[in-house]
Amino acid sequence: MIVLAHMNSRRRCNSAIITIICSDTRLHTNHPVGDENEDLITMTSQDQLTYVQLESNEDIPSVRDRLSFFRGQQVLIIWPENGTALTRKLDLVLVQREARRRLLQIAFVTHDEMVIIHAEELGISTFETIGTAEKARWKRGRTRVFTQRHHKPDDTVPGELMPVASRVRRTRKRLPWFLRIPMRLGVVSIVIAVLSGAVYITVPSATVTLAMEQELIQIDTTITADPNALDIDVENRIIPATRYTATVSTVQQVTTSGAEEGTRTPATGIVAFSNQTDDAIDVPIGTQVSTGEPNPIVFETTATATVPANSSLDSVPVIASADFLGTIGNISASTIDTVLGELSDDLAVTNALAITGGSDNDFSTVTADDMERAMGAARQYLQVLAFTEIEADLSDNQTIIIESLRIPDELQRADWITYSHTMGDTTDLLSLDIRVIVEALVIDDRFAQQIAFAQVSANKPEDMTLNPESFLYRRGPVVSTDEENRTTFQAFGEGIASAQLNTYALQTDLTGRSIEEAQRLIAAIVDIAPNSQTQIEIFPNNFGYMPLLPVRIDIEIEGTDL
Repeated sequence: MIVLAHMNSRRRCNSAIITIICSDTRLHTNHPVGDENEDLITMTSQDQLTYVQLESNEDIPSVRDRLSFFRGQQVLIIWPENGTALTRKLDLVLVQREARRRLLQIAFVTHDEMVIIHAEELGISTFETIGTAEKARWKRGRTRVFTQRHHKPDDTVPGELMPVASRVRRTRKRLPWFLRIPMRLGVVSIVIAVLSGAVYITVPSATVTLAMEQELIQIDTTITADPNALDIDVENRIIPATRYTATVSTVQQVTTSGAEEGTRTPATGIVAFSNQTDDAIDVPIGTQVSTGEPNPIVFETTATATVPANSSLDSVPVIASADFLGTIGNISASTIDTVLGELSDDLAVTNALAITGGSDNDFSTVTADDMERAMGAARQYLQVLAFTEIEADLSDNQTIIIESLRIPDELQRADWITYSHTMGDTTDLLSLDIRVIVEALVIDDRFAQQIAFAQVSANKPEDMTLNPESFLYRRGPVVSTDEENRTTFQAFGEGIASAQLNTYALQTDLTGRSIEEAQRLIAAIVDIAPNSQTQIEIFPNNFGYMPLLPVRIDIEIEGTDL
């Protein structure tokens, strides 16, 4: 009879306890409770304790079914008062495994000596009565549950298992010795033959080294960098470009080139006249003397003088004429050698000392050319400065199109340009303080490389394959720039195209052939480079034939210098 009931008030806490009862009789035994040296578990709360009453001749499936209702609890399994159940150690092992699988802690109330012994070996606590089990500490039990072979059922014989058990060996008759020896020798011969064949097939290897026919493909094309393009257009050779701007400033100075005349001081000095006649000669004020050709400078005497016959007078003062005022009249010694006028045939003249004292008081002024020169120098410097600033923000694949650098007029402000002087002002230096916005186009060279690579690939022969590693790209100069700053530039690309080779098919065709046959076959079906020789190396060296397995033939392709 199975009764489902709640525990009494002493055991009532958070949940109901399911108890399976077949007898009200408590069990009594003289077996002691546990072993003080074992690893024990203390009962911390009785509301977690569950009772399972076994019936006589209970089997493992029914016990498993009962335990399937519980998880993570402490279960006390009670043996029947009369009779017994689960007496084999294997039964207890299976119960313990089921409890471990469901995270249950189990203990037994029994007086069966065999059950007690088996429980001791498995680390399961056994008790005399239910009351003792409620108060005592339970053993933890073994972590790994197993049993020895001699504890397993032994009530069957091999003969009974023969129809269903393949592990039970049937008895068979042995052959006579005079038949066993030839059979063994035959088996050994077969094994040796198989091993020899395997060695013959798998050990030989070959390396075929050849140079494929190659051709250098070169292209010269134009690519347009469009700021309005969103993606690359390989067919029309258009790549997207990004507008970058930089605001930069500088101060430039130029020397003014305009001139305004001021007061000029004439040069003065002393000359010496020599009289070449027999009569004394009077030299009036204003007598002119000059330097030699090609650019004579004229001086005039400032006092009268009389030069005695056949002698010289070296203290006649002179001053630069009105046409040679200023520093132009400053000349070195011995440069005046000509007398002008009526006395030129009678007198000779020279200056023993330098003529000095001439000075210019001209002023430098600002001209329109000076202002243009300052602006041109400033714009050129600002473009270089903007290039450096923009380049610092780019990735390794981005490139500035130098020819696209410009200073758009629509982005400039008049108050950003300040000259230190206006045109016509008197000054030696003109300063320009300017700030501008510089615009430039930035492209990703990888896009241009894709277009160049497509062009090279389109120009290769159909029966050849382009080697991507041999591809080279170079960006050329700018061809044109339109009003929307779309910039077209030249691009150059080149790559090496090689003849195609079906490696696996060649390996298959070469299997089992002699070296001479293999070389003739390669020359007939493979486009090898002109003036190249196919090299074949075989291991072992004296084998003489290509391996029978295609995978044992290694094809190596060498590059050629074009």
